[in-house]
Amino acid sequence: QPVNLQHYGPNASGGADTVIGTGQNLRTTAGVRLALQRLTPPTSYWYDPTASWTNDPSTYTPLNVVPGSPQTWSLVLASPYTVDNASYSLTAIPVNNAGLTGTPVTRDFVYDKTIPVSAITLPAVVACAGADACLNSLPTISGTSADITSAKPASILFTGQKVRLKSLATGEYWNGTAFAPGLSEIGIAAANFFPVGTPVTSYDWSTTTLAGVALRDGEDYAIYAHAADKASNDQSVEAQMAAFTFVFDTAPPTGLLSQPSSGQVYLNLTTISGTSNDPAGVYPNNKFSGVQRVELQIYDPGSGVCWDNVGSAFSVACPNFFIAAGVNPWTYTNVSLTGALTSGRTYTITARAVDFAGNAQF
Repeated sequence: QPVNLQHYGPNASGGADTVIGTGQNLRTTAGVRLALQRLTPPTSYWYDPTASWTNDPSTYTPLNVVPGSPQTWSLVLASPYTVDNASYSLTAIPVNNAGLTGTPVTRDFVYDKTIPVSAITLPAVVACAGADACLNSLPTISGTSADITSAKPASILFTGQKVRLKSLATGEYWNGTAFAPGLSEIGIAAANFFPVGTPVTSYDWSTTTLAGVALRDGEDYAIYAHAADKASNDQSVEAQMAAFTFVFDTAPPTGLLSQPSSGQVYLNLTTISGTSNDPAGVYPNNKFSGVQRVELQIYDPGSGVCWDNVGSAFSVACPNFFIAAGVNPWTYTNVSLTGALTSGRTYTITARAVDFAGNAQF
């Protein structure tokens, strides 16, 4: 070791801090010349006895050889990887008892200590009820990940991309079939993991869950995403992962009419008004999204058409809802409405509320 074209880091198995090799017909004293070159500019050459980099291309570290069949040699390097995300070339040159050098063996590798960065792009952020969004269903979860400063940017595998879905009310994680105690993560299929750019600069990924039926009205949840690169750098602290929080709200809100009163006869109808309410969620933390808008429809059964708020006339097919001003209370005023009403005719006004999770009164 190290293995050729491998990515190494502080968390990678095997590691690049220890160099191990074998040989034959090597002299026991200084039978191997080990040359470690940092390829990332400025190009430098490592001398282990003084734990220092130089600009002399002829620099190498002599190693003694342990007799045996085969002969072995090794060196624990004195912390040469001071430049993060750098490419290295390690060459072992064999030397026999006559002082003749044999065919060099070279291994190229990357040493990377930087944790990849992930971001969640879907669901989209629409701030609501103290969360990033309020939802009444859970769509596909999508995001991006990048190993921004990697010397070899195509450094994240789909197997390293993970997603967590956590109930903030119970602390339980979605395990594929239910929310349960203990950490569980969702993997990304290879078909849903795409490199972006030439050369690769990041990755787009997506996944679906079957958690929709298990999400409960009133609970708040968090989606976390993190990625491990080829050097095994990963974010293990949940609070530092990419996160998206949402309130799950499936209860429709209620819009009420205060004016006019049902069944009454009016000389004019200058203002229509009312109130609205979005109920608290059924389950703790009993969150709710709140009323986003109140919509109105004014129906003329005599002509079978609805009120056109833009054209200020009974001229459009039903259903035709338009938005009132405010939510609680709400009002609607149109100076042309009274004049468009036919004396002696009955009209039907319908008010419905819509909340920030997209639930509509029915």
